[in-house]
Amino acid sequence: MNANFVSVIIAIIATAGLCFGLVGFFDTAPSQAQLHPNESARTISVSGTAEQLVQPDTASLTFRISQKSPTIEAATNSVNTRTSTLLGFLREFGIEDTDMKTLSYNVNPEYRYEGEFRNRKSDGYRVNQLMQIKIRDLDNVESVLTRIGEIEIDNLSGPNFFIDDDEMIKAGLRKQAIANAKEKAAVLGKDLGVRLRNIVGFHEGGSPASYDYARSKGFGLASDEQVEAEIPAGENLLRASVMLEFEIE
Repeated sequence: MNANFVSVIIAIIATAGLCFGLVGFFDTAPSQAQLHPNESARTISVSGTAEQLVQPDTASLTFRISQKSPTIEAATNSVNTRTSTLLGFLREFGIEDTDMKTLSYNVNPEYRYEGEFRNRKSDGYRVNQLMQIKIRDLDNVESVLTRIGEIEIDNLSGPNFFIDDDEMIKAGLRKQAIANAKEKAAVLGKDLGVRLRNIVGFHEGGSPASYDYARSKGFGLASDEQVEAEIPAGENLLRASVMLEFEIE
């Protein structure tokens, strides 16, 4: 075998051995980044809550007036007449037009099916008007419900009692919830033996306001003997919740 050729083979084998040795060295050497990762900021999170019982100042009613007639004109006239009468006596109770709102108004054809083959035949038209009103004088709620019985309505929902403008109350409760969280954090920091630094995180919510609606004892609609409605408004429970994250040392 040629001497030069043998020398080349030996050189290649030596180089390969050196490469494998280096690879083995770096594979076994510890990685400083893995053994000593950067530590994240040290923090603790504390929740705070506040709540308050508040008397509602507004009630809402939702009702539907519906009519089926052979023609659209007849159905519309019937619904319009009853709606006009209803809104008229609502104004007598001091309810403003801005507190009367039409949620939907629909005109739909109706059909009947006849014969063995269930042939579809026109069966007139139905008009539906869905409305919502707000009653700001809660002393009138019972009387309004009783008077509604004089009008032919097809569905009534309510009353629902609520606070019409509760933003100031919620803002006050949020301040109380923050103060509550800070008090808890001070106690927790002392128990843990750590010192609180800056607030680095804030979260609000997670527990919406709950409303304790009073229920009606009963009232009559279009009956011979009207029963005066008894609708206690009760109280609403408003809640605020926050989460504060404190940096510690």
